[in-house]
Amino acid sequence: MKKTIQVICLFFLILINNGVKAQNNSYRHYPTLEEKVTKADAVVEGEIIETRGFLKDGEIYTSATLMISKIFKGHIKDTLIEVICKGGTYNGQTYASSHVRRLFKEDDGIFYLSKNDTIKSGDSLISFTCYGNPANVTAYDYSSSEIRANGHEGHYANLETDLFQKIESLTGQKRKAMGLNRFEKEDLFKFKKKIEVKAYKTTSGPCDQENGLCTIIDYAYANVSLSANGQILDFDIVSRSPNLPS
Repeated sequence: MKKTIQVICLFFLILINNGVKAQNNSYRHYPTLEEKVTKADAVVEGEIIETRGFLKDGEIYTSATLMISKIFKGHIKDTLIEVICKGGTYNGQTYASSHVRRLFKEDDGIFYLSKNDTIKSGDSLISFTCYGNPANVTAYDYSSSEIRANGHEGHYANLETDLFQKIESLTGQKRKAMGLNRFEKEDLFKFKKKIEVKAYKTTSGPCDQENGLCTIIDYAYANVSLSANGQILDFDIVSRSPNLPS
């Protein structure tokens, strides 16, 4: 009798142990970058500029307004789209899960999206849902000088070569730029500062008596921006003659 009980107990312990291992393995399996790009209906780079919670069939969802800066996959014409994910805060109640990623204002990175035909928030924007929660975002990282983006599928030190070009190779198409991400805006600001300082540094006076040179025109770059198609850098050149009355 004792042996029978011991065998039964051992059997149930094995079942429980295998169940825990299977559960842990299922949590640890996240889609690869190739799976995310291939299965998603749209892949975009953007930043969340607004969020709000709403209730649907007794469950809380978040409606996030995403401002797109690049389109890698999908036929999207608008700069602003809606992204809906399960979880969030509504009327003082918060729903969160360990395996569902919540969206917050100023979250930015690469978003992997699915067409939304069922969950409606009442927003007039074109709507998508998050594909493969919690792996729906490869988030940009501003805390490290070595890593620029993090996702469950990996870490990326260089956005252009490690992430953007890999996504393009998977989609078979070039990205469409709608604007600048935060890294590009910071780099552009540094670029503008450098060229402006360089331009005005030589204009301390109208003439350099020691070298026999005179400054005929002062110049500087202004209004530097990326064009809508993302292929052209637009800028204005502001010039003046220091020897002429302003």
